Amino acid sequence: MREAWQHNIPKVWKERGVAIPDGETPETLIKTPKNAQYFAALGAVEFGKDEDAHLGRYVGTAGLEHYITVGRLEEKAASGGRGLSTSLEELAAFEEQYKPKPFTPATFQPGDVVRGFVGLDGGSTSTKAVLLSTEGDILCKTYQLSKGNPIQDTIEMFDGLRAQVEEQGATLDILGVGTTGYAKDILRDVLKADAAIVETVAHTESAVKLYNDPHVIVDVGGQDIKLIVLTDGRVKDFRLNTQCSAGNGYFLQSTAESLGIPLREYADRAFTADAMPIFGYGCAVFMQSDIVNFQRQGWQPEEILAGLAAVLPKNIFLYVASIPNLAKLGVRFVLQGGTQHNLAAVKSEVDFIRSNFRGADVEPEIIVHEHCGESGAIGAGAEALRLWKNGRRTSFIGLDAVRKISYRTTRNEATRCNFCKNNCLRTFIDIKMADGAVAPAPQAAPAKLASRPPPRPTHPSCRVRRGRTGASSCRRWPRPTMSAA
Repeated sequence: MREAWQHNIPKVWKERGVAIPDGETPETLIKTPKNAQYFAALGAVEFGKDEDAHLGRYVGTAGLEHYITVGRLEEKAASGGRGLSTSLEELAAFEEQYKPKPFTPATFQPGDVVRGFVGLDGGSTSTKAVLLSTEGDILCKTYQLSKGNPIQDTIEMFDGLRAQVEEQGATLDILGVGTTGYAKDILRDVLKADAAIVETVAHTESAVKLYNDPHVIVDVGGQDIKLIVLTDGRVKDFRLNTQCSAGNGYFLQSTAESLGIPLREYADRAFTADAMPIFGYGCAVFMQSDIVNFQRQGWQPEEILAGLAAVLPKNIFLYVASIPNLAKLGVRFVLQGGTQHNLAAVKSEVDFIRSNFRGADVEPEIIVHEHCGESGAIGAGAEALRLWKNGRRTSFIGLDAVRKISYRTTRNEATRCNFCKNNCLRTFIDIKMADGAVAPAPQAAPAKLASRPPPRPTHPSCRVRRGRTGASSCRRWPRPTMSAA
């Protein structure tokens, strides 16, 4: 930090016309004194010396002990609320209904040729892939937290799907690929995928495919919240948080980790809390400040986690959607997104929906998508399947070519963005396909549809160059590289 101040403060002096005294340097003027970490405590001592005797005089630890054992608990009781569940019986009933059921991948015989479609969701904090059969059944799936490079994540996704098939002695034959998520465009260009669809469409496709007439889709991802309202299977309205990510998946995950609690233990620990602090919904910066204040007041980690889970539905329905009476949206709610793996978050959403469903003669039906983490990938794969049924021949580069994709990442001053005052340091990913790696021969479409020509590219100005290029040479960008900021 000292070096940072020595580097930046002289810039402020220069802007304001402050001259550095002769013979002095920033290093001599900006120093870190010994015992700097104790200066706040030393300042408290010096301040106390000037107080009246009855205030600045040491009176022992009795008052502090009373505050810790009694007073702080009284403050918590006055400012907080009850825990996420009212009783062990209520919690058991909830878990019986909503605890995720294990997924059993399809089994194959040695020598089988497994023909299917890959849906790929390159999200902000995780990457997901599914393999769908020609009938649309989910054969296998894979999920991992993103490692900061969508290309490497994608290679590992395909390796994961391929391994689940080939370990049984079968062979995988990809008939089509669809992409969605933040990285959908770069993945479409690199893989020559058949479709790249926005997340609202992907999640809608997935919910409609698995559930009868869903009315509301609640997708809580790592960085965003999407509320999609449907009528007869079509999108009627949707809401999306455009700036703040308070309460979303990554915020819950990072907070748990900062409190020393692994993400997989979040719900179990949160359910042990008999009381919890009440967070204000909205900005993550304010919520982070609330966490510090609640810790000072004596709230324990499991109580803080419960409070964060409880504020999630407020962020969804009050902050993002601004809809206090949820009966206006519909009756059947489908909860999707990787955050729904967290049962503490699910219970908060279920309780909030039920308690804010007013003026209707029916109770809300609340479903957690059985593949909540992969729901977007399922929608992308379903779109590739739909195109194939309509005569589309895949342009996918092939499984072997995916393994041979090589790339180089560049992150230095040359990649810094100077279009605003933030001056963000970007990461550029230059991609090179292996020599001879070209798209495979088109797969045969259903006979009665095979004569139809393939559809035109989604955007006529986008073209992927052969050989060494970036992910895209779309003329909307100044150079043939793709950045993952």
